[in-house]
Amino acid sequence: MYAIQKTGLYGNQYDPISDTTAVSPDPDPADPWLFTDPSARSFYFEHGLIGQLEDDIRTYAMFDDCWTPEELEYKLEVRRLLREGYIAPRDSFGHISPHPTIYRTLREGSLEISGQRYAFTGLEVLMFEPWLARYSNPGLRGPLQVCHLRYVANPCLCCDAFPNVCIHCDITRAMMCRILTYGRSEQ
Repeated sequence: MYAIQKTGLYGNQYDPISDTTAVSPDPDPADPWLFTDPSARSFYFEHGLIGQLEDDIRTYAMFDDCWTPEELEYKLEVRRLLREGYIAPRDSFGHISPHPTIYRTLREGSLEISGQRYAFTGLEVLMFEPWLARYSNPGLRGPLQVCHLRYVANPCLCCDAFPNVCIHCDITRAMMCRILTYGRSEQ
């Protein structure tokens, strides 16, 4: 998975805060910044692109202007893992918007989202994956990846990473969203 190293953007003076802490409040499903690392948000603000980032998140990272229940469950699990000392924020965030904080695993453990268990060792990273990335890469399951990183120099909006989606009309994009089951079966 691709990531942006904060020290690459800010030198050694980056702010070590993350999008989630052990004492974060319960996630607001309508908050577009819920999965955005504060350093990424600052980067877009400083470059006059914060509105473009918010529009990209609302259009291509959120589902109907809300985060899905599975994504919110991921957020709660990250908070738990931080509180219990299983993970810690890295000095990096995801390359594709919403540019989530990346967490390093400190010891072996697991998390559960929508009944699916994700195990990790003490040498991996956890990273949030928006629905569009999961749709575009059918091998991805659920709202996270347990993986190793490759660093790149520049952040990327979902609309630039997945340009074919941008040319689809709203109806087609809505149909693509419905294809994803987010771990639920049709009833």
